[in-house]
Formats: sequence, C-alpha cells, structure tokens
Amino acid sequence: MFNEFLKKNPGTGKQFHLSAQSEFQKQMFLRFAEDCSRRNQTLIILAGQLNPLTGSRIDSVVREDMLAFLRGLRQEFQRVVLIDDCPPQSESDYDDLTHVNRQRQKEFTKFVGERLHVILPEIGNAH
Repeated sequence: MFNEFLKKNPGTGKQFHLSAQSEFQKQMFLRFAEDCSRRNQTLIILAGQLNPLTGSRIDSVVREDMLAFLRGLRQEFQRVVLIDDCPPQSESDYDDLTHVNRQRQKEFTKFVGERLHVILPEIGNAH
C-alpha cells in the first residue's frame, strides 16, 4: 500500500537530511560505543540497506556521513566491528517500506552468519 503511494508520489526533494538531530543521534551512539569499550564488550555494527523507495527520499550525504562516522568508531575503538558491505536489496525484496520478505531474510541471515563465522574467531584471537 505505502509502496504504491511512494511510487505515485515521489516527492519534490529529499525529506531526510543531516541536522542537529542526526548529530545528537551520533553523539548518543558514540556514548554507547564508549560504554561497550569500558565494559570490554565487542560492538558489531551492520550498516544495512533501505527499501529503495525510502532511500530515494534521503539525501545521499546522510549515508556517507553515517558510514564515515561508523568507520571512525571502528578506528577509535579496538572492539568495534563494522560490516558495511551488506548485499544490496531491491524494491522487490520488501514486503512493505521497512520489512524485507522471507527469502531476503534467509539470504541476509546466511550472509551475517558467514561473516560472523569469520569475524568471531578473529575477535577472540585479537582480544
């Protein structure tokens, strides 16, 4: 239903952009990463995808800024693991604006499992 609405009403510009709110969110996430670091916990971050119908309404600078921020966290904290190469998803992979369909869920779960299978032993050996 919403997918059809967005297709028919693409909007006139990017409705989501960098703002004071996005800076606040980054500061709160930084505090979370600091807390994990103090507790000697590993923080695994998945920089996933959005439904292309939603993503098209977000200024591309937002994702670039987010990835730069997350990569900075990875460099700053020894126990931050960033997975930022998640497989792309198409509009047909979604049941609605936010939820991927069962097939894509299975494929994504397999992807994450394979990545963790490699990453977790590395984390254990490094710390």
